[in-house]
Amino acid sequence: MTYLIDNFNEKTTTKKGDIGENIVDNIMLKKGFIPYMPKAGTGAHSFDRLYATRYKKTIFILDIKAKAKRRYYPDTGIDLAHYRQYSHISDKYKIEVVILFVDEESLTVYGGKLINLEAETTITDKSRTLKYPMIVKNIIYFPIKNMIHVSGITQEEAKALKIMTTKKECYKT
Repeated sequence: MTYLIDNFNEKTTTKKGDIGENIVDNIMLKKGFIPYMPKAGTGAHSFDRLYATRYKKTIFILDIKAKAKRRYYPDTGIDLAHYRQYSHISDKYKIEVVILFVDEESLTVYGGKLINLEAETTITDKSRTLKYPMIVKNIIYFPIKNMIHVSGITQEEAKALKIMTTKKECYKT
């Protein structure tokens, strides 16, 4: 079992995710939110953070994705299984789930409440009609149009993320 945990924590995607989580933690702390996170070294977890205001008047789950939008589509996405888990948590426990994307290509952090991301949307892009949410294989895609800009990131942060990028070439800009 220790081998699996160590292997998970050594994955390039996990290390990139850690960078994205640190970026978002700093942003959220400045906005007055306190992050509560899974114990370090426990391997894969249900979600990245539970955030709360100081007196717990606002509490929500936040999952952070360190990834740029797709090159040929006006969207980005997450693993469909994770989406289903987040939907289940939201429905069963009546707690808001937020997903943020740390995009090293556009130097921005954007995203939103899961309920807003999954809203049915039709977009015309380059003479194509795209219907969202869009499921392709095991990924569910959400249009950037349904997302809010949260913050910018520095060139140094973007560089640290780019070093860890494992995207297929067709996704790169």
